[in-house]
Amino acid sequence: MFKGAVRGYYQVTDKQFVPANFFIHPQYEKFRIKRVIVAPLNNETSYPQAVKVAEPIFLRELAKTNRFDVIPVTNPDEFSDFGIHQRGMFYKLQLYDIGKRYNADAVIFTSITVFFPYEPCKIGINTQMIHTATGTVLWAFSETFDANMREIETLAKQYYFENLRFSHPLQDWKIMVTSISYFTQMACAETASSLYGYPSNQRMSARMLNTVTTIEDSNIISEP
Repeated sequence: MFKGAVRGYYQVTDKQFVPANFFIHPQYEKFRIKRVIVAPLNNETSYPQAVKVAEPIFLRELAKTNRFDVIPVTNPDEFSDFGIHQRGMFYKLQLYDIGKRYNADAVIFTSITVFFPYEPCKIGINTQMIHTATGTVLWAFSETFDANMREIETLAKQYYFENLRFSHPLQDWKIMVTSISYFTQMACAETASSLYGYPSNQRMSARMLNTVTTIEDSNIISEP
């Protein structure tokens, strides 16, 4: 647990969280991603409020990484027929057109796969960044953050002590697993931080890597 809370110091001795499904393209930096569209989040849960809670937090946490500029979507309806997480495929020319109109290097598609807003909280996030010019998956992350899991509880404690202890001194770390807003903030922050990579854990199951198929309707630009 946390020991030695003196002068802001603490130590995590519990098992650390490591994502099970994570991927970042080995040549990510060569794609020079500067501007990214975040498509409207897709709700795969039975809770209508899931996206309302998660979307603004997810956008904020992505922006805080300073990896790229997050471009606001002006017409959410134009993303409705992509259906990446429903059909598992998209047309390259369709993606290329979106990139040109928004002057964007990539699009991030995200689904909220699990959402339980009561104690103990739970949220599932499945997200993928796709290069608009080539249809290449540059980054992907899929995880269910379940407060019942020991590793997630440890992650919640760590997030609280690193980010909220001084701004919320009257709160206990347990607010992280009882408030869906704080829990979602932690989950989105962990998801976004994976853009910097996990040095010892850059892996993803074959099942997840096969969830997106580019339909080669046009040869536009080759990969770097």
